[in-house]
Amino acid sequence: MNWTTLVGIALAPLGTVFLIWVASIIKLWIIRNIKNGWLKDQLLRERWHSSASDSHRRVTRGQKSFR
Repeated sequence: MNWTTLVGIALAPLGTVFLIWVASIIKLWIIRNIKNGWLKDQLLRERWHSSASDSHRRVTRGQKSFR
């Protein structure tokens, strides 16, 4: 194995943690600094269009949340 491959394998988890940290900083900035409204709602709403979300809709009978 090349030394650059080993360095890449060692730094990949750190890069992942860094990207998650940056995303959380952006989300916190949106929560604190943007007025409540349509834009804030759209930026913070997580939408997953997958078969997992389809099966969740079937189990919950289309219910938006469990509250």
